[in-house]
Amino acid sequence: MKRSKVLLTLLCAVALVATSVFGTLAYLTDKESVTNTFTVGQVGIKLDEAKVDVNGKPDGTNRWQPTTEDPAQEYHLLPGHTYTKDPTVTVDAGSERAYVRMLATITYKAEADAVFAKYQTDALFAPWLDINSNWIVNGAPVTEEDVVAGTISRTYEFRYKSDVAKSATATKLPALFTTLTVPGAVTNEEIAHLQDMVISVEAHAIQADGFTNAADAWDHFTA
Repeated sequence: MKRSKVLLTLLCAVALVATSVFGTLAYLTDKESVTNTFTVGQVGIKLDEAKVDVNGKPDGTNRWQPTTEDPAQEYHLLPGHTYTKDPTVTVDAGSERAYVRMLATITYKAEADAVFAKYQTDALFAPWLDINSNWIVNGAPVTEEDVVAGTISRTYEFRYKSDVAKSATATKLPALFTTLTVPGAVTNEEIAHLQDMVISVEAHAIQADGFTNAADAWDHFTA
């Protein structure tokens, strides 16, 4: 009888120890959490050019950007004269790696087409405009003719030669061109056809990440 009681006591003791151990394990827990903060990437550019007088000479003031009150600069064209015109893109500090392009549209009277054909040495309006080699023309110009107004518009797409890296400071790219030169051989009658000619430049930028190359990026661009 005594042996049975001792065995029962030991079994109970073992059971109590086991219960005590398992109860302790249940409280050995851990927890970790991660909080993510998201910032939004951006691509920003500025397009400007030298502020000039009607003779195409810089007037010494700040760089010019079009406004509602001052939408365009005016030039008084004369044969053999060179005028300052330097559309320049600056990529904002902190902008993501990006591709940049400029669209240059030249609108003029239909009669001036013959003038350009006579004095133009290549498809990019040389020597009228000194296109910078860092800007690569993409394809043929898009030509539109307004029969009612009697004008022709040719739009050229120029892509910067490479992507522009992200930088903590603003990145100023070379000007698309720096001057407009009227050939000296242009006659009075011919230059009269250049009356009301307009050169407008538009700049675009698009993020480079996520695209195979510049062509792929611009295929997805929407203004």
